[in-house]
Amino acid sequence: MQRISERRWLILLIETKVRELHAKMLLGLVAAEQGWGVLIGSKSAVRNVQSYLPRGTFLEKGVAPGTAETIERARTHGHRVSAVCEEGLLYFTPEDNRARRLDPRSMAAIDYFFAWGPRHAQDARNTLARDSQKVVISGNPRLDLVRPEWRGILDPAVQQIRERHGPIILLNTKFPTVNNIIRTIGDYTDYLKSVGRITSPDHEALWRRFIAVQKHVLPRMLDLVPALSRAFPGHAIVVRPHPSEDNAPWQEKARPLRNVKVIDQGNVLEWILAADVVIQNNCLTAVEAFLLDKPVIGYRPYQDDEAEFELPRRLGLQASTEAEVLSLIEAVVRREIDTAAGTSAQRELARQCIANMDGRLASDVIVETFETLDLPLAEGAFPLRPHGIGGSVARLKSLPVVKSMLTYNRKKFPSLSLAEMEGLRAGFQGISGRFLDVEIRQAADDVFCLYRP
Repeated sequence: MQRISERRWLILLIETKVRELHAKMLLGLVAAEQGWGVLIGSKSAVRNVQSYLPRGTFLEKGVAPGTAETIERARTHGHRVSAVCEEGLLYFTPEDNRARRLDPRSMAAIDYFFAWGPRHAQDARNTLARDSQKVVISGNPRLDLVRPEWRGILDPAVQQIRERHGPIILLNTKFPTVNNIIRTIGDYTDYLKSVGRITSPDHEALWRRFIAVQKHVLPRMLDLVPALSRAFPGHAIVVRPHPSEDNAPWQEKARPLRNVKVIDQGNVLEWILAADVVIQNNCLTAVEAFLLDKPVIGYRPYQDDEAEFELPRRLGLQASTEAEVLSLIEAVVRREIDTAAGTSAQRELARQCIANMDGRLASDVIVETFETLDLPLAEGAFPLRPHGIGGSVARLKSLPVVKSMLTYNRKKFPSLSLAEMEGLRAGFQGISGRFLDVEIRQAADDVFCLYRP
């Protein structure tokens, strides 16, 4: 048992490992460097042991309808709670943002809500009224990693990808509304209504238009896979499905094609950097590729501007036909198009939405904000030895609905090892010269403690 002296504690939850681990690790290292004890791990694992953790502040992944009970449970165990919104960069209107992402009861229970940028913050403040003072413009730590001073953490993985696969054309998909791994979810608009995230007839109509776009685009994107394979036989065509998607349709398309691979492992930023060009539709990877100075093509074979997210359809290059996609890729590969800087209008649009494109890191702003909380000092003792969890968990796992959710959760967060955490720490140490005295201890399965002795 490792005892860690009294200090304030920050508790970071990860829902989707490939999306969030690097960013939450950077945030955790920044906090640990400043004397905090940090607990970081899978969302479900942390919540399973939250009553045994030293009292601190949780950083939740969102405050959508349905999160209030979870937040109150953490508070019942003596914890404070703040939140980011991991999906909060892309939404249609302020009403859509409020209905799907900003539950008033959840907002009332937290200390701070960290916004992606000025526009997100203003929309949140306008819809939250009395809780608007809780909104902090920080940016998201995930986009700290695209900045030149930090993207080097990805270099070893990028090199391994290039050595293994050679030249890459990356196709990122985002169709969980029409190709979800949980088949029982049914019509996605009806699902949003059932969980209270559709709030008016106009909002419902907008989402039905969005689903119509997705239903039209998915088969066209599937058809693009063999076209890419034929047109670029010297490239590996890497299809990267969204973590909530069923991989099967993509694997079926790839099966007869020698140079097509369906891969959902690793941080998407590594794959973007390793690729010659990125193709997407309505996906956050358009923003990430744009900020990484990587050529990105928005393939929009079916268009409805009001029912598509603004940033993915306005950043990078755009194509409406398969022939246009192939032509743009050819021009990029031949270096006939320079997309490194983007247009000034595109960068200004991005700046309205993203606070940490330059200047202060989101990680620094978040930790500095937490310094204002009146938190108790508490000792930590790890690994945790919780009692009475195993039997109830084993019984729950036998239920069919729970089995389905466990399969879904394992896809989003397979596991996390001490060796992975130590490797990440070494990478951040190597590129920054910081965090040299931050240690790591395993606190529980898929949960780790970062601290300075």
